[in-house]
Amino acid sequence: LRFFEASMQVKKAIEGGKLGKLVLGDCYMKFFRTQAYYDQATWRGTWELDGGGAMMNQGIHGVDLLQWLMGPVRSVYAYTDILAHRDIEVEDTAVAILRFENGALGVIEGTTAVYPEAQQRLEIHGTKGTIMLEGTELTWIKRWNLMERNREPVPETKDREILTGPEAVAALGGMGHKMQIEDMANAVRENRELLVNGEEGRKSLELVLALYQSAREKQEVILSPSPTAT
Repeated sequence: LRFFEASMQVKKAIEGGKLGKLVLGDCYMKFFRTQAYYDQATWRGTWELDGGGAMMNQGIHGVDLLQWLMGPVRSVYAYTDILAHRDIEVEDTAVAILRFENGALGVIEGTTAVYPEAQQRLEIHGTKGTIMLEGTELTWIKRWNLMERNREPVPETKDREILTGPEAVAALGGMGHKMQIEDMANAVRENRELLVNGEEGRKSLELVLALYQSAREKQEVILSPSPTAT
């Protein structure tokens, strides 16, 4: 999801200080999967082969986008549960509270248990503005409100309904993958670094694993020490 133009526009605005000091960064991933979805493949819903549930399988892309835009996560406190599906080992619902290294707070909600599902939504709030980014298999700007006026064109905001669920994955899911694979091939040809390398990919994995650890241990999990720690 980092490769889409809307995602890059938001990243540029944040890095350019257009939102001021970041205050809140939230990601809402309210998806729906039927019981048949889990029943039709024995690996689904297992720790050994699925690696996790709503956060690790469906939600990892939103988690990655949030931490890329907001910056590294310092700590997480989470709850996970199985609320709507049978015979699965992993969570179908999870919530987490985040503290980012820059001091901002945030929330992640992920589920495969709500009907009808909604488009994934990221909300980035700062002292000088708010940007909302939507899209499960691609991204677009939902809201762009900045305190400071400037001569730069405001990105087009869209209110759109597109496919959701497994149908969206089949119809639209290849677009971001295609751009990422093309970047990998071009990086080899041009002898340059990938736009998203393995170290970057590991960050979202570590965050989800910390979320699971927090839910198991019922306590806050520290991913990195406070910059002011001595």
